[in-house]
Amino acid sequence: MMLIQANDLVVWDIIMDGPSLPQKQEGEILVPTSKKEWNEEDRRSIQLNAKAMHTLFCAFGLE
Repeated sequence: MMLIQANDLVVWDIIMDGPSLPQKQEGEILVPTSKKEWNEEDRRSIQLNAKAMHTLFCAFGLE
């Protein structure tokens, strides 16, 4: 836990709270955005999700 927090606190938050996916409003509902619609913030979010998964896989020896 401390190693993950020391390395990247945002990754720890993703592990604890779950990943965030880029979404857009369509009418009254949120729908996932397509990859071609992603901006830099969306790409960073997806990259951090992958970093969190990689951290967990390494911790549990799933790689």
